[in-house]
Amino acid sequence: MKRKIYVAVRWVPQKPFTLPSKPPIPYFSGLHSRTVKTMSLYFIAAMPDEKIQKEVTTFKRYCQRHFGAEHALKSPPHITLIPPYRWREEQLPALRDVLDMFALGQTPFEVQLKDFDSFPPRVIFVNVVKNKHLDELHASLLRKM
Repeated sequence: MKRKIYVAVRWVPQKPFTLPSKPPIPYFSGLHSRTVKTMSLYFIAAMPDEKIQKEVTTFKRYCQRHFGAEHALKSPPHITLIPPYRWREEQLPALRDVLDMFALGQTPFEVQLKDFDSFPPRVIFVNVVKNKHLDELHASLLRKM
């Protein structure tokens, strides 16, 4: 079954993340020891059309009722392009501008959904059949980032 998806950018904030005064990760070593920056968790995704979103959300609600899977309803149905990453809140407007410009240059394309798969810890998802348009979209997005 082929489904048309529309490329869109979503920012899904999770719990705030505060850097410790002595950062354990070299990436953060440039911060002054007294400076505490707040970061949030985001991911970038392609969003399916409304009909597919409703179908997937119905299935998520079924899983919630029958298996207690609450976490699945925290984000809308999507195809992850960039997995969750931390971003400084004060730099969010610049990121949003880059992603908005990127999204404007994209056109809808079709993908094929087939079966289910999973990954730890306790994530079940609808499998997206390998697709050159999706691969090109992902590669192009990585270049922009």
